[in-house]
Amino acid sequence: MKAVIALFGAFIAVFCAVGFVRPAALRAVFDRLSDQATWVFAVVVRLAFGTLLLMVADELRFSFAMTVLGWVAIIAAVVVLLLGPERIDRLVRWWLARPDPVLRLSMAFAAAFGIFLVYVAT
Repeated sequence: MKAVIALFGAFIAVFCAVGFVRPAALRAVFDRLSDQATWVFAVVVRLAFGTLLLMVADELRFSFAMTVLGWVAIIAAVVVLLLGPERIDRLVRWWLARPDPVLRLSMAFAAAFGIFLVYVAT
């Protein structure tokens, strides 16, 4: 299960690195997704990630922090679920409308998070 966390972190790091280098490609990915697909993806990924973290937190470095992060992800999934697809789509569109340097900065932080996940799982 630790390998799944590491793979998840690697995926985040690579996806965000591409978004950092090519913000237009990042925008294109989200332009192809429907409101409903974005919303379902946001809920399912957060719920799965949070559950997985709670299941393997004791095997990871910084186990207490990973347990807290697992609960934060599950709570975030519930919040996204309650907000609904229209509000989430508006939030995503607002974020994607930011200038390239802002997107790059957010992608850099997200990539660092992905790398951190790989670290805690290895």
